[in-house]
Amino acid sequence: MDSRTRAILTGAAATIGLSILGFIPFVGACCSCLAILASGFAATWDYTRREQVTIPGGDGAKMGALAGAAAFGITTVLMLVVWAALGAPNLADLIIPRIEQQMNAQPGMTPEMLDQMLGIYEMVLGNPAFLVGFSILGLIIQVIGGVLGGLIGASVFKKGGDLRPEQTY
Repeated sequence: MDSRTRAILTGAAATIGLSILGFIPFVGACCSCLAILASGFAATWDYTRREQVTIPGGDGAKMGALAGAAAFGITTVLMLVVWAALGAPNLADLIIPRIEQQMNAQPGMTPEMLDQMLGIYEMVLGNPAFLVGFSILGLIIQVIGGVLGGLIGASVFKKGGDLRPEQTY
């Protein structure tokens, strides 16, 4: 495996690790935000450390975008495996009880209003187009975060000389 591919997978692993920490109360919100940037940042760190070179921001951005896309792909596959292991529960069945609990706590919420709101949520969450659109949005956000992390990493990690022309990423 070449050092670029290894760096991209290292970035993806950093994102997955921080995403898992996102389930811990209080720490979770910070880890979830950092996870988006971590793919590009960790990829540029790993590559510059192994190759002992300073990479331009554009190369860091490319590496970050690929690491972000890899992180999205790997986490999506892992989530589908876990989801299948749990018996592929309906997304609406997982979310609707929490929404209902929160709405019941709202002052002035009538049973008719609650039924109408829950019907809308069930309709949206049960629609495959919603899941596809949400997945595309997640991929875009992860790639943009990877690009930003790669740009930051390229500017922070200065090692040795510049890349030779044949090393350009």
